[in-house]
Amino acid sequence: MHGSLAVMTEWPIALTVGILIALLQGIYLGRDKDEGLPYNVALSSYIGEYALIVVSIVAMGILRDGRASKIPGWLQNDQAHVIILVGSVFIGVVASVTTLRSRWGQATDIYHDVIVAPVLLYLMVTLLPVIELNGTDGEFWATFCLVMLWVYTVAFDVKHDRMKQRGWLSIRGVLSKRLMEFRR
Repeated sequence: MHGSLAVMTEWPIALTVGILIALLQGIYLGRDKDEGLPYNVALSSYIGEYALIVVSIVAMGILRDGRASKIPGWLQNDQAHVIILVGSVFIGVVASVTTLRSRWGQATDIYHDVIVAPVLLYLMVTLLPVIELNGTDGEFWATFCLVMLWVYTVAFDVKHDRMKQRGWLSIRGVLSKRLMEFRR
């Protein structure tokens, strides 16, 4: 096994899931440290990304119980995993650079764009084929629904300006003027 497949097969489940959850919780810790308020109003982050963690758990189950007999050749190549991971980080950096001003450029937004989102993108690119080729119908459809939940929450966040989190909170009177200027 290579890359994410090796991690999902060999690392303890609790450790793998714990690391993924800790990555997501870093958003609250970072905002609390940098802004004095631990918040996350993006549904795609606090609901959708947890759905993607469940997708990873589905893939872990398939890999661990020996049902992963069909793995595409490109997933059996270390270089492919490196290219996918580097490509995921590149996409995250580009997304961060192009949207940072509209989100006031908080360090936590950069952390999410450059670390959290690329890890999840890498996992989805490398694990979805395992589920599609080796999962049961129930696992396939559950995975489809979880991915669609993430897609829906991203669309909802974009439509309702929830990606611009400080602005969203400010409009609702949650942030004071002082906090709005804090580290701006």
